[in-house]
Amino acid sequence: MAKELFPVEIAGTSVRMVNLFPFLGGAVMQLAFGKVLDWHGKNEAGAYPAEAYSSALPAMLIISVAALICTFLLKDTFPRSDRSA
Repeated sequence: MAKELFPVEIAGTSVRMVNLFPFLGGAVMQLAFGKVLDWHGKNEAGAYPAEAYSSALPAMLIISVAALICTFLLKDTFPRSDRSA
């Protein structure tokens, strides 16, 4: 889609920039997950309690569902051919 939405002169750059976001998103989500765990603090054994994970995992589910919904909102740029043969 990135290649089709931008002029051919910058197609490589546009694809490269789009490929950056999954890696950037993964890095940001790890930081956010760690912050949620840190809010709960560690127990006597030095581990995060189950409640910390119980707080963080629903947020990950909500973000994943939001990403799935966004995929359905993407503009279809590839022209459909008539394959009724």
